[in-house]
Amino acid sequence: DNDVWLDLGRSRWVKAEHYYWRPFKAISKFPEGYEVSYCDGINGAYKGSINSKKPLTVFFRKEGWIDIGGCRWTLEKHFDIVDIR
Repeated sequence: DNDVWLDLGRSRWVKAEHYYWRPFKAISKFPEGYEVSYCDGINGAYKGSINSKKPLTVFFRKEGWIDIGGCRWTLEKHFDIVDIR
């Protein structure tokens, strides 16, 4: 089976051909080198920091936080969100 499936979480899967995903990127509002913390969840434990203006893929937005992949969450207010369609 060469079909592409997307995991929506909680054991829910959908064929990619039936799902429209709008990719967004997050770009730090701060100068290169300024560190923005990220956590392991919303209001979670500190995991590290981002210090680059490199655009990051936004996988999920919730309660003022953005998921930038790898179970890394950061406050949305520190980033400009860009629609890359």
